[in-house]
Amino acid sequence: MQFKIIQHDLLKMPKEYVMAHNIDSGETAMGAGVALAFCKTFPSLRGHCKLYASEHNHQVGLTCRYVSLDDRVVYNMFTTK
Repeated sequence: MQFKIIQHDLLKMPKEYVMAHNIDSGETAMGAGVALAFCKTFPSLRGHCKLYASEHNHQVGLTCRYVSLDDRVVYNMFTTK
């Protein structure tokens, strides 16, 4: 595996890159910080994460994979409750 640091707008990265961020599994509000930016870019992301969290009892440690209509991938890691 090769590791490379790139300074770039995360939400404008090419499709071959996946994106990841941490969210609160208890409320999945996603109303601030980078989570808000993700929700503005991917309008159905918040609902997708809320449903996933609900189906899994808001369990910390899980990761919800989201694929947008243009095949961009976001991993939403539930790290707090």
